[in-house]
Amino acid sequence: MKGRAMIVNGPTAGHWQEREIEFSLNEFQRIVGGYIEPLALDSSKVTIYCNEEGKVHGLPATALISNGDMIAGSFVILGPVDDEGETLPLTNAALAYAKRFIKPMYEPDCGFVTEWEEVNG
Repeated sequence: MKGRAMIVNGPTAGHWQEREIEFSLNEFQRIVGGYIEPLALDSSKVTIYCNEEGKVHGLPATALISNGDMIAGSFVILGPVDDEGETLPLTNAALAYAKRFIKPMYEPDCGFVTEWEEVNG
């Protein structure tokens, strides 16, 4: 199945690119550059996969998470998971939900952001 996704490849909002992708394990792993790890957000609203070993391999920080953690390397934002466990294409509601918890690591007004309060304060 193909569907809408948001691919994030860098630390600024300009690195957030909407694309049509194949929904498969191989494609998700290709995007993140390794094994995928789902982020702990509400899967009934959004699915986010990042590189499971991004920090271990020293990949650059690309996004800040509201819990104070960060994402290292590329990641993909998709729609929710359906009743059969399948990931659905990205919806506007799913993207809006994800953006409540994930922010680019670099903001033009203040440079690199290291704490959530710097983004939302």
